[in-house]
Amino acid sequence: MKFSERFSISMFSLSVPGFFFSRRKKILLRKIIDAGSFRQVLRHGVGLLNQESKEQVRNWIISKQTRVGGFPDRAGNCDLYYTLFGFFLAEALEVDSVFPLLRDYIRKTATEKDHQGIDLFCMAILNASLFPVHAENKRFTDATRKISGDKEFLQNSYTPFLVILSLLSLRDYRGVIRLLKVLDASGPGIGKPCTVVAARQVVAYLGSGGNCGITGNARDAAASTGPFSPYYRENGGFAALKETREPDLLSTAAALFALRLMNSDLRLIRPGCLEFINCLYHDGGFGAVRSDTETDVEYTFYGLLALGAMNAYD
Repeated sequence: MKFSERFSISMFSLSVPGFFFSRRKKILLRKIIDAGSFRQVLRHGVGLLNQESKEQVRNWIISKQTRVGGFPDRAGNCDLYYTLFGFFLAEALEVDSVFPLLRDYIRKTATEKDHQGIDLFCMAILNASLFPVHAENKRFTDATRKISGDKEFLQNSYTPFLVILSLLSLRDYRGVIRLLKVLDASGPGIGKPCTVVAARQVVAYLGSGGNCGITGNARDAAASTGPFSPYYRENGGFAALKETREPDLLSTAAALFALRLMNSDLRLIRPGCLEFINCLYHDGGFGAVRSDTETDVEYTFYGLLALGAMNAYD
């Protein structure tokens, strides 16, 4: 965590009216910021690449940026969702040449329309990250807070996790604490996709103050992952659904990130997951599944996030 982030935590705990944080709550707040700052986890992922692979990924990221400054979906259309992943990758890989045009794109896009849903969360994170003192950030904070008060909307998939990441980027720590108090995230959700289980586990863990970590069988690879055991595949990786045979990179990255956050022991699943992730790498980017040779910025983000989750202890 950056010094500026730790400093802001200390000042926040002293200055917000009506909020006196005990030592336990301060530790929780640091955990919350760590969860939102998976940029450090991405850097751990970069640390597992050799120099040749790092250069390949850097050049690949540069080649993917569109003329208007954002990043494209698989159809080649510039998209805020994919631009968010491109931003995280460029930051982790220190591809500075990407940022001038990217800033111009976000500066223009921030004011041109009323963003809703996933576009709102992406815009909030991007604008707050690239322009920390931008006037539009208050509008994004207000809009995100409004969503955080809609309990029905928060039950939709992993929306709570996205709202938390948005509020963290906007440095609305009080909003995060309030959100965690009202969320009903005690369970992973029966029959839900692995990604939703991961998001719910993270939210529940943070909301409990770090008191509901994962306990698994340390002698069995699948059982060692606790609630993720139905999704784990013996040939490496995690599948989207319990009945899905093949693992995918999105589910694997989400599960590994959640497990890493909750200080789970990943030693038994590490070899298989590394082999699975490695087979998805193609000339600078990552595909989604073993049979997918097409790469994009979203899955390249997941690839480095998954690597970083397993490299965080090294």
